[in-house]
Amino acid sequence: MLVYILTFLLEVAGVKTGYIFGNFYYGDVLGLKLFDVPLVIGFNWSIIILGAIGIASRIHKSALQIALLTGTFAVLFDIMLEPVAIKLGYWTWSGGFIPLQNYYAWFAISFFASLFGSKLKLELENSFFIYYFLIQFTYFILLTILMT
Repeated sequence: MLVYILTFLLEVAGVKTGYIFGNFYYGDVLGLKLFDVPLVIGFNWSIIILGAIGIASRIHKSALQIALLTGTFAVLFDIMLEPVAIKLGYWTWSGGFIPLQNYYAWFAISFFASLFGSKLKLELENSFFIYYFLIQFTYFILLTILMT
């Protein structure tokens, strides 16, 4: 729940200021919004971060290494997500391009969420979050291929 609230608030700050991810706005496709951010966004962030932590935890045991991998996996996920999300009207980037700032933010948010999760001693190695992450990742890869 904490990841949901934190990431939702970061999205609100990002949409309102452009400072976190860059300048963008959400379309109406993702449903009900609060402060111009779809309520589902915090849920998606939570699944992505928890899934990435789960995968990273299977590879390394060090909290720092897990956090680095979590950030990397989240960015890779977003790289696959962005072109499809834009084409489907989930969101639109001002100027028509995705700023590098977006990917830096994805890495930082996921990295620090992972470090926080290690302090809570989250056990995510055998979690449905891993499968959900991998299914979504595969889904966006396939859509990217099919939509080009």
